[in-house]
Amino acid sequence: MSLKKKLEDRLSGGKFRMINEIMGNKKINNNIIKEYYSYYDKQKMKWKNNPLDWIIMFLKKRKNIRKLKIADIGCGMGELKNKIGGNVDLYDKYPVRDDVERCDMDNINSEDKKYDVIVYSLSLMKDCIGEAIKEANRILKENGIMIISELSSRIKKDFIKNIEKMGFKIKERKMEKYFGIFVFE
Repeated sequence: MSLKKKLEDRLSGGKFRMINEIMGNKKINNNIIKEYYSYYDKQKMKWKNNPLDWIIMFLKKRKNIRKLKIADIGCGMGELKNKIGGNVDLYDKYPVRDDVERCDMDNINSEDKKYDVIVYSLSLMKDCIGEAIKEANRILKENGIMIISELSSRIKKDFIKNIEKMGFKIKERKMEKYFGIFVFE
């Protein structure tokens, strides 16, 4: 790989991280969203494992996957629904598809206790996730599961403990070099 290509890749990764930080805490325009997904696709190609693939395998192991009502919060391009189909509702602050409902993850337009599964796949980009987790608790059915994948660098020391204080219990965790994946009930 040429020096120029290496430098371009490094700049691309830096710009992706910068936009990622901005998205969680500010309003941005559609041009930046398109740029974000372009950088996101480039970053994904560098990953040894995509956490969404693990989430999909986890869900497909469930016998009743076709009956599960799933909320993909911060769904991005809607890959989860593309790959498993079924009853997946898509929510995002910056929708890029017609079947995605625009909303902030702190205030989801959904009835209480509607979902069997809630997925946050690399989408909890806010500085304070407490309100989002409270909202997840509101729309998740009793005995439902919440799956969170997040960049390792964004997982704070008391991440699990803080989520458990909001009524969830950790059931499974998987830590890799770049990502952590957590299943809560």
